[in-house]
Amino acid sequence: MASVDDFKQFTSAKQFGAWLGLVPSQNSTGGKARLGRITKRGDDYLRTLLIQGAK
Repeated sequence: MASVDDFKQFTSAKQFGAWLGLVPSQNSTGGKARLGRITKRGDDYLRTLLIQGAK
């Protein structure tokens, strides 16, 4: 399991969410941006705990 030793390495909550894999994937072409599903990057266990807590 990956750990975060210093939260100061993230400049924003958005960046931390991306590290966890809780942001949607993005596919852009021709000036149109399409957001996809939540990515599967990051720590599986921590992502599962956060998603279950949100439910």
